[in-house]
Amino acid sequence: MELAGITLNKTIVMTVLALTGVFGYRAGIIDEAVNKKLSELVLTLFTPILLFISFQKEFSESLCNAV
Repeated sequence: MELAGITLNKTIVMTVLALTGVFGYRAGIIDEAVNKKLSELVLTLFTPILLFISFQKEFSESLCNAV
């Protein structure tokens, strides 16, 4: 049941982010130039950060003994 809660939470967050983009585009806040700059920011900054974060694990002795 805990996994279902985590999945629901992440789904709601992604939905809110997507709807924010849609409303920003319809309101004229986000145009093609802003969209291009945001895409570049995601590719050059956020993607590498998420890559490093995904490999972080809590240290434990069993990880050292596995090698």
